[in-house]
Amino acid sequence: MKAGLWGLAALLSYLVLLGLNLALGAYLPSAWPRMFEYMLLSVATLGFLARWRPDVGPYVWRPVMLLLGSALAAAEVAAWSRKLGLEFVIDEWMAGLIGVAIISILARLLPAGLRLAWLGQAGKGRESVGGKR
Repeated sequence: MKAGLWGLAALLSYLVLLGLNLALGAYLPSAWPRMFEYMLLSVATLGFLARWRPDVGPYVWRPVMLLLGSALAAAEVAAWSRKLGLEFVIDEWMAGLIGVAIISILARLLPAGLRLAWLGQAGKGRESVGGKR
């Protein structure tokens, strides 16, 4: 059930992100907002993946999250660019990718207690899940 809640959070965060960016349709002078949007999406996505498939481990969760995040960012930026009548705005996509990458890195560097709680592994005897050895 916990995987379902995290999956729902990831889905809703992407739909809100997509809806707001398309509805506002403004070209912001800074790419920071898009980076933070994809950081939030990535937190929920990685939490979902860790709970949905705990058996495969962090060396699968992180690449899958990176792949999903980059594909969703490309789709969202393409739709947003098209709505504004622009070519694909690579800087906006790269901002989304940076947000996804930061979460992937944090998933490895956070202290074990925080990381295990986030990934749903607390109390399962997996102290090294996704972290430094």
